[in-house]
Amino acid sequence: MGNNSSNSHPQLSGSHKAFQALLDKAQSQFKSCEYLSALKTYKKLEKQMSERSVKEKRALAALYQVIAVIYSKQARHPKALDYLNKAMELGADETPEGNWFAATVWRDLGIIYSAQENFDQGLESFEKMLEISSMLGNNEGELLVADAYREISGVYRKVGKYEESLSALSTAYNIKMKKLKEDDVSIADIFDDFGMICHDKGKDNEALSYYKKALDIRLKKHGNKHDDIMRSLILLASLYKDQKQYKHALHYYNMVSNILFRKQSPNQEISYNLYEGLGFVYMGMGNDGDSLCCYMKALEVCYQSFGKVHPNVAKIYDQMGHVYESCKRLPDALKCFKKAVDIRVKVMDDAYLSIASMYQSISSVCKELGKESEAELAMKRASVVAEKGFMKNRLWARSELPIANLTLIDVDKDIETQEACVNETNWQSQASELEAKIDGKGQRARSDTLESIDITIKV
Repeated sequence: MGNNSSNSHPQLSGSHKAFQALLDKAQSQFKSCEYLSALKTYKKLEKQMSERSVKEKRALAALYQVIAVIYSKQARHPKALDYLNKAMELGADETPEGNWFAATVWRDLGIIYSAQENFDQGLESFEKMLEISSMLGNNEGELLVADAYREISGVYRKVGKYEESLSALSTAYNIKMKKLKEDDVSIADIFDDFGMICHDKGKDNEALSYYKKALDIRLKKHGNKHDDIMRSLILLASLYKDQKQYKHALHYYNMVSNILFRKQSPNQEISYNLYEGLGFVYMGMGNDGDSLCCYMKALEVCYQSFGKVHPNVAKIYDQMGHVYESCKRLPDALKCFKKAVDIRVKVMDDAYLSIASMYQSISSVCKELGKESEAELAMKRASVVAEKGFMKNRLWARSELPIANLTLIDVDKDIETQEACVNETNWQSQASELEAKIDGKGQRARSDTLESIDITIKV
């Protein structure tokens, strides 16, 4: 759950046409999530601004801030923190503008700490954002207060404290409803967050309702080809994917592909989420070849946008390991699991429960291969890493998260036995209704093929 405002651009302008053209290029690359290219362009802007001795120091601070956001997207957290500190030093002061800027920097700090699974520091940063925003005393400040509560809600959701998460999110919603129209796109973001909390708690009927409300708002505001429409469809697909209703999930992913690949510059994050989701769906359907092809395409997108050392790359290798394990290619599975751990450790210094689960996978495969000593060593490593994670964060309650299970969030939900959120009849009517809204002619998208996706990579 992260506030979309964290993707803001520096408020820069220049009379020099070449400078403005470079700025436009950087913003376009950023919007398409082409982060490696965007970083290079913003670094050129940084050099030009430094050489020109820009009088408005807050403009340079804003540039530092957006460079920090890009480093954060690439999981290069030390560099991101360094640039945020430089931004805070230049742009924060006791003026209303300076305080507003400081609040947004605290927001970005919280996002970085949360991405590192350092939820205590993330929460402290968002509380600092809330404190500063509350002092602004204007409409913009109150909306920033709402954003702070939304970020706080996200932290609580990630550690399984759903009542606290709902309370904070309800506060954010009430503030937004007082200040904005009920069909404002930021209300749609909050509906998505409510949906994710409900989904985590196993209340999928309610989650579905919130996701549809968010989609309706976005369709009214943006039309049927906007990136946010695809993000809504991916959430709907993920809901069915997690329920193991793969046919329905595949249908929504296909709708995303039909929008995405008609664009001149497809959004890279959406491309990644599409391929990653398809890989999981095909794996669940037993189509191992298609699953691996989609995961390879997801890797390709990651390399182009984020680089080769990134949590998303680790996630894909982990998922590929499970595919190889399911088709009994155990040596390949072990290689993938080890590659996933290696990348994850480089990014997150190995004191986190997400890494512990990867060590468990290594242990399981080693047992099947008859490597008992290596399996035992991997399981011990999993317990040590989990223990470090618990010690680092007071938000993780041991009573809720027993070490033996090595799970991050106890949602008290068994997907195998839970009642499906919609029956087949309801599914057909809901799918047709959504397609009619998104496709002006109401033409049904095919759910059994992906005509727009080229998955010819050899595995």
